[in-house]
Amino acid sequence: MEKICMYSVVIPVYNSVDTLNQLAERISSVFLNEVKSSFEILFVDDGSSNPETHDTLIRLSKSYQNVKSIFLMKNFGQIAALICGICHVRGQYIITMDDDLQHLPEDIPKLIVLQDHDIVAATFDRLRHGFFRRFTHGVKGWLDQILLGKPKGIEMSSFILIKRDIAEGIRLMVNPYPLLTFLLFSQTQDVVNVTATHQPRIQGKSGYSHFKRFHLFTNLIINHSPILLSSIGLLGLCLFIGSFAWLVFVLLRSGIRSGPVSEMTIILSVFLSVSGFLLFSLGIIGKYLFRILQTVINRPPYRIRKVVGQSNENESEF
Repeated sequence: MEKICMYSVVIPVYNSVDTLNQLAERISSVFLNEVKSSFEILFVDDGSSNPETHDTLIRLSKSYQNVKSIFLMKNFGQIAALICGICHVRGQYIITMDDDLQHLPEDIPKLIVLQDHDIVAATFDRLRHGFFRRFTHGVKGWLDQILLGKPKGIEMSSFILIKRDIAEGIRLMVNPYPLLTFLLFSQTQDVVNVTATHQPRIQGKSGYSHFKRFHLFTNLIINHSPILLSSIGLLGLCLFIGSFAWLVFVLLRSGIRSGPVSEMTIILSVFLSVSGFLLFSLGIIGKYLFRILQTVINRPPYRIRKVVGQSNENESEF
């Protein structure tokens, strides 16, 4: 039977090396000296191309009794790696954080203080990111509120604590295009913020490129919200009503004045009416397709190559 611990710290890893030893050491120190509770650390290697990352994770997993490393078969993305870790935890509470030490392990107790809530998200007075990333972070927060029902005034980050019940719900809802905020807010509104420190990046550049951030936006809008389909349907409905009203107006005015109606006017009115009706119909069909997309799982969001670490689970191949 798998041993249960109190806290699981999930850390997606991509090409990091120098920060991993510090993370394992400082997280262990926090739990041993401050929290004083059982814990585990799960590193999820998201298909790193740096061979030193693999070697470092293997060494850590064999050096620390409560460290486990999960290696994915390719780069599936940070969110998929996070969800993979969340689906393989043993803890009653799950803490997620980045691998670059911009999230301080010493701030973990701040999250634990509020663990009676379903989700505790760290918020930062000052983000140590460039302007573009801060801007897109703000836009995504606004979209999360509009599209996903994020409570007003709540800010989300990748440094969060969630209860095991929420993790169980995530396991049941995993789909080919996962979005962690959607999975979280579809289950609960009991979310609180706690202020933490955001440190400058120590090693290299972020693996979260502008392209990946754009992909995240499209994932939010297309796979987790019917907003585009609804907008098309609404546009079609407005176009249909407007063009039909215009045609009626032209015919009535022509009847009053007993003058001929231009063939081009009639053709254009009919064309706009039909186009509007088709767009409206497309929006309705799209809503059905969206609901089907939410219920059908076509492929897993990640594939595991191997797991290394923790007691008798020293090296398991998948």
